[in-house]
Amino acid sequence: MWTRRELKDRAKVTFKKTYWKHVLVSIVLAMVVGTAGGVSSGISSSISNVGNVIGHGVGSSSFDEDDLEDLDDFANSLNIEGVDSFEDLKKYNSDKDTDEGKDIDFSLDPESGEFTIDGKTYTIDKPTRAAAIGAAVGVAAAVIIAIMFIGLILSLFGIAVDIFVYNPIEYGCQKFFKRSMDENQSLGVMFNGFKDGYKNIVKVMFFRDLFVFLWSLLFIIPGIVKGYAYRLVPYILSENPSMSKDEALKESNRLMMGNKWKAFVLDLSFIGWNILCLLTWGVLDIFYVGPYRNATYAAFYEAVKAEKNEAELPTV
Repeated sequence: MWTRRELKDRAKVTFKKTYWKHVLVSIVLAMVVGTAGGVSSGISSSISNVGNVIGHGVGSSSFDEDDLEDLDDFANSLNIEGVDSFEDLKKYNSDKDTDEGKDIDFSLDPESGEFTIDGKTYTIDKPTRAAAIGAAVGVAAAVIIAIMFIGLILSLFGIAVDIFVYNPIEYGCQKFFKRSMDENQSLGVMFNGFKDGYKNIVKVMFFRDLFVFLWSLLFIIPGIVKGYAYRLVPYILSENPSMSKDEALKESNRLMMGNKWKAFVLDLSFIGWNILCLLTWGVLDIFYVGPYRNATYAAFYEAVKAEKNEAELPTV
């Protein structure tokens, strides 16, 4: 029966033997796993922000006097001495009680665009504003559609990169950590996923992600449970790259049966380290916690596998 302390002690011994290799592989693994998860969410956020900005601008219906291009012409057409612009007209109205000879009743309704001057009402037509709104709606719709289309293309591209590039690299990184438990490995192991039966590795890793995603659509908890159930797939494939998806998923589920909670507690045991990583802006994670954690997970796989196989040996 293994303990978390035993796993971590073995992990420390392992990654300290080839420290810089473990650091570099951990950086690569963090990049491919983190980037794959952030592509679609970043695109969705950008589309949402652009849509909000455009929607706010188009939806605003308050009347602004600056929208009427002919206000100055209107003020000038009144033929009032000293009034050559709309600003002069507003000043003229505000000074009417103090300046002799400028007693004129003037008001502006900003909603309707109506002027009242000495009891007479004038309406300035607003075709320009209506046309501008219509054009703005059309442009906004075109921009939103274009951004959504570009976002879709980028999302599909990100998914393709995840399936055909990142997953094989993840396989190679986990293979490096697993095999490093027994002997020194070259950094080239990271890219073994492109030659150890590439097509099968792509297929198995794709279905692993797909099934976890589909379970996550039900509720968060089932997705988490499935994530733990299929957690050992890369390690299993590293020992037998030609294993079919059904066999690999089934084997991972078998090994994790009764060990999901232990794996969860193992993850929780790194909370203190994760907090320190945040306080050091991730520097500690790069140079210590990441390699330490990845080596521990590889040790976890070997311990679980040995325990399961020993428990299922036939008794004489």
